[in-house]
Amino acid sequence: MAEKNTTVMRIILAAYFLVMLYLANYAIKTEAYTWFWDFSITFLIGVALYLLRKRLNLKAEIFLLFMLSLMLHTTGVYGNYTKHFFGISFDHYTHFFASLGLTMIFFSYVGKYRQISKKKIGFMGLCIIAILMALGASALHETVEFTGYTLLGQDGPNLYFPGDSATAIITADVAGDSNTYNNTMMDILMNMLGATGACIVIGLRKI
Repeated sequence: MAEKNTTVMRIILAAYFLVMLYLANYAIKTEAYTWFWDFSITFLIGVALYLLRKRLNLKAEIFLLFMLSLMLHTTGVYGNYTKHFFGISFDHYTHFFASLGLTMIFFSYVGKYRQISKKKIGFMGLCIIAILMALGASALHETVEFTGYTLLGQDGPNLYFPGDSATAIITADVAGDSNTYNNTMMDILMNMLGATGACIVIGLRKI
């Protein structure tokens, strides 16, 4: 079973790499070179998760979900961060699904150590811990994003870390409001909704 899980994750990672090559080709054609940082970092995140799969108690389906959320972000190379889908900003989708996948990873990780701990943690306890860990990670991301704008301006969005401001070089309107209080709070809110949604999905699967 473990070998099958590893094989599937390898396939997912290879597929992600091929998609990144396809998007990189588009970035070259449109001279959106800043996206190369995003492609590289998101792929490295995938590699790191794969290498830590046993320690994280990571299942292939959760890995797939999280990698799809990263892929959703990288489709911003098409200018999606300036668009709305079904009346909702593309940025909100990326934060929601990234937090959804990340919370599931943390839930699986904490759940593994619950099995070897003398003090058992209930489902709600695991959810609260996983949600707080995901929100902590998202707060770190927002801090990096703010630092990138403050220190480097539009020439170095996000300190070259994945996020909605990575399109700042491409679109002035995103650069105009990505550094605002409202934008930051909406990002955090969508992260919270995504994290909560993850626990709801896990709960429904258990039922």
